[in-house]
Amino acid sequence: MAKAKSLSKSADAAKPGKTAADRKRGVLRVFLWVGLVAAGLGFIYYLSDIFAPLLAALAVAYMLDPLVRRLEKRGWSRRKSVIVIFAAALLAMIVVVGTITPFVVRDISGSVVALTGEFDDANRNGVLDDDEKASFNDWNEDGVADPGYIVRADLWMAKSPHFHEVRKYMVENRIPERVVEWAKENAREIARTTFDFGSAGFKAILGAFSAVTWWAVNVMLFPIYLYFFLEGFGGVRDKTVEFIPSVWRPKIQKMGAEIGESVSAFFRGRLILIFILAILTAIAYAIIGLRFGVILGLLIGLTSLVPFLPLAFVVPAMVIAGLEFQTAGMVIAVLSVYLVSQFIIEPVLTPYLLGKSTGLHVVTVMVALFVWARLLGAVGLLLAVPITAALKVIARETVLPLLAEQEAPAVEGSS
Repeated sequence: MAKAKSLSKSADAAKPGKTAADRKRGVLRVFLWVGLVAAGLGFIYYLSDIFAPLLAALAVAYMLDPLVRRLEKRGWSRRKSVIVIFAAALLAMIVVVGTITPFVVRDISGSVVALTGEFDDANRNGVLDDDEKASFNDWNEDGVADPGYIVRADLWMAKSPHFHEVRKYMVENRIPERVVEWAKENAREIARTTFDFGSAGFKAILGAFSAVTWWAVNVMLFPIYLYFFLEGFGGVRDKTVEFIPSVWRPKIQKMGAEIGESVSAFFRGRLILIFILAILTAIAYAIIGLRFGVILGLLIGLTSLVPFLPLAFVVPAMVIAGLEFQTAGMVIAVLSVYLVSQFIIEPVLTPYLLGKSTGLHVVTVMVALFVWARLLGAVGLLLAVPITAALKVIARETVLPLLAEQEAPAVEGSS
């Protein structure tokens, strides 16, 4: 028995262990991969406008790939599965647009009435019928159509004592005549300044038009990218695995599976969450009676994926509420709907929908969003959570074991 133990100990001692050179090579490999990832991120940042729709399509394809594989297991071809998913998405889009359009048309018509004060005489009989009473201004609720915002502003200025004082001061001090004289004396400079402002304005309009056109092209390219990504995702995944060296393949496949599971679970949960928030916010604004409430509520909910972005629609909603109801209570109500959805409903639903799928703390996610947005802009917001989750898994599986191996000899030597 003792002889067997001694033989096993001698065999263990004969096994080649990792030398210092091996550990150094391992560390160099890690730094090489980190450098390649950094170079890739820099390239993406340099061409972020081009890569944004491409990466968005890749992310959506990544989330829909499990559904495609599930349909493939039922005997469907991959192309047929992708076409069915696209058809279902198109049908859902038609239903959503068909549901929202009547509310938008009604709100636009009501906004025109609110500005001009002219009610919508649908049957053109010149009489305010019962079915037309919802499309005219009755600010004091006396059953008589009141003027719109434009006329009310003119009436307010006409009745304001300050307006009359300003007009009297201008007449007594010959302000209009002085302005005309100054304009004649400085006509050349005024023309040059006007031309400069006009050129700057034209450039700004042209830049805005180019930006809108570019984003419209990206929106049209998105479904094309998505289709080809979905159709070829399985083959790309299998081919990528073949290029991985056999020595590293098990560990990399394990890390890839863990990263993929956490990231896809995160995005699926977030999408479900923002759809719930969008529907609840739209319903709340519709109950309040806010003009454009349905479309604003949907936009506020759908943009909840990016922190603070919903404020771009909350502020206009508050302005509309102030103009529409002219009470601070309704403005506070509109703001309260947003605050309740973001700070009460979302924290309650998040643990159930996301749980600990990513293994990232909420604070870590927030910091990652700010850091990657600062580094990569809009692309960084899209990739913040996947990159952070991937870096965490890579560090745990590669960097930490290497550090532990380097600490082990020091501990043995001290003992």
